[in-house]
Amino acid sequence: MSLKVLELFCGAGSFSIQMNKLGIKHEIVGFSDILDTALRLFCKIHDRNIDDNLGDIRNVNGIGMDVDLVVFGSKCQDFTRAGKGKGGTKGSGTGSSLMWEAVRIIDECKPKWIIWENVSDAVNKTHMPNFIDYMNELDKMGYNTYWEVLNAHELGSAQKRKRLFAVSVKKDIDNGEFKFKYDKIEPKKLKDYLEHNVGEEYRVEQKIVDALWLGTNEEGYMIKNATKQGYAMAQEGDAIDTGFYNSTTRRGRVQKDACQTLLRSKSIATIQNGVMRYLTPLEYWRLQEMDDDMYNKVLECEFSQNEAYDVIGGVINQKHLKVVLGSMSDCFGWEIEK
Repeated sequence: MSLKVLELFCGAGSFSIQMNKLGIKHEIVGFSDILDTALRLFCKIHDRNIDDNLGDIRNVNGIGMDVDLVVFGSKCQDFTRAGKGKGGTKGSGTGSSLMWEAVRIIDECKPKWIIWENVSDAVNKTHMPNFIDYMNELDKMGYNTYWEVLNAHELGSAQKRKRLFAVSVKKDIDNGEFKFKYDKIEPKKLKDYLEHNVGEEYRVEQKIVDALWLGTNEEGYMIKNATKQGYAMAQEGDAIDTGFYNSTTRRGRVQKDACQTLLRSKSIATIQNGVMRYLTPLEYWRLQEMDDDMYNKVLECEFSQNEAYDVIGGVINQKHLKVVLGSMSDCFGWEIEK
């Protein structure tokens, strides 16, 4: 059986990209987003017409839709510190509360399976009551929910990216045996993702270099940060967070052989050949565990540099989705392309 998939908050269509890689037979019966750049990339990758976009999720009607699987990575900002922790409480009017529009659509189209992806803060102490409300609402609608926070770094990626995945299954088809199946493996190193020659436009601005780079010693590069020592040591191929270079608490965070969670902006840097420079959009793409041969779809969209960082920063890491979708396929016997 070919799964009929509805992608809400579809972005670049990360779920279907991984389903293609796993050979899971499926068809996209609907997709919804309001970000023009994301929609352009979605349509390039999935060979769809942008006019087929269902549009603003608040206007999507799921009644009468024939859907097996609903996937959605709803807005995360209000669960984070950057969004001041406003949360996603139903009726609160925050961007993150749009998750409840997805719940409404699910109630209307009644799929067999649901996957919700979001930042790990969606289940922290502050926001756990909202998540419990989400599970309780789905329980009333006839679904069991299984959830886990997965770290891409523990799955082999150089990116330290933690994400919540909640898998909900209709009770009448649930065998109670679903588990997120994975082994923790040694992560790749950031240097494995780096381009060898990048343009001058990726050099970190001098004012940021001056604020963060304190000099060198026999151990490497001294990067100003908020520790008691006042700096952290970096080697070539480590990641340096420049996004908060004036902050007294978040400046100059260094990750050894790895990188921090990618944001939707040009903010993560490294030192290469003695120069502090930003990671490129292609390197962001690779750190989301996307294949190089698909990057031409990004180039075909002719994004500005800022647009490219924004779209790619919102991609769901493919190592996460390999675990989630592979586990579901094994448990529920989804058909695989021969």
